[in-house]
Amino acid sequence: MAIVARTVRKTAPLDRTSPVPLYYQLQEAIHQQIESGVWRSGEPLPTEHELCRLHGVSRACVRQALALLEADRAIVRRRGLGTFVAPVRNVAGVRGLVRTLVTPGPYAPRIRVIDRHLGGIEESVSRTLQAAPEGILRLTTLWRDDPAALAIGVSFVRLDAVPWLDGAAAPGRELTLSSPPPPIAFGEAEVAIETSACGAFEAALLGIDENATLMVTASVHWAAGRPIEVMRLSFPGDRVQLHFRGTPVTDAQPAAWAFGPR
Repeated sequence: MAIVARTVRKTAPLDRTSPVPLYYQLQEAIHQQIESGVWRSGEPLPTEHELCRLHGVSRACVRQALALLEADRAIVRRRGLGTFVAPVRNVAGVRGLVRTLVTPGPYAPRIRVIDRHLGGIEESVSRTLQAAPEGILRLTTLWRDDPAALAIGVSFVRLDAVPWLDGAAAPGRELTLSSPPPPIAFGEAEVAIETSACGAFEAALLGIDENATLMVTASVHWAAGRPIEVMRLSFPGDRVQLHFRGTPVTDAQPAAWAFGPR
């Protein structure tokens, strides 16, 4: 049985006087409709012919726009069936490991401890956390929303702030708490976002190709007026959409931490 696209919805008119190419304007318009829910996950998009007629552009223009959307994993093209909106990405807040454990909220991934190490922390991390290296716990973790692996995390945590975390973190096991942790007055977080190439270690854990692009967040999390965690999370960009709210750091108000070349 043939799959029929739902009623075509027209986007804002393309601006033919703009220096932005028409194919880029078209893919941006379709992208905005997907983000706003006009086109939902799994639904068919109009055919190439319909998009040409609707926007008054050539088939080459439409194909360029769809190629960009496909590369961005916003759409999926199925031979003989048509073009469909891609599955919804997992929504992840830019939250530290501690905050995720204490106040999971709607995003509650399963977290498995890969490696645990106490002390021997680099001076830059110790300085950022304002704690002695021997009082800092480093955890490497795998974050999952079964069956998909969402991210690899590396957390540096002040144990004097969360002593209960030490006993809960056993390598090779899921990170679970035997009892609810004490409440924590979480404060601000400083977040930087960058991209990185996926190495063999990350590729094996995340189930993606080596050298694929990872989206990486580096963050410092505060509670009760002091920094309690430095965290680095590496996500496959096609599986996760990051959500966060904060005040940007300006040149006049520099961040108190930084990660140098790796």
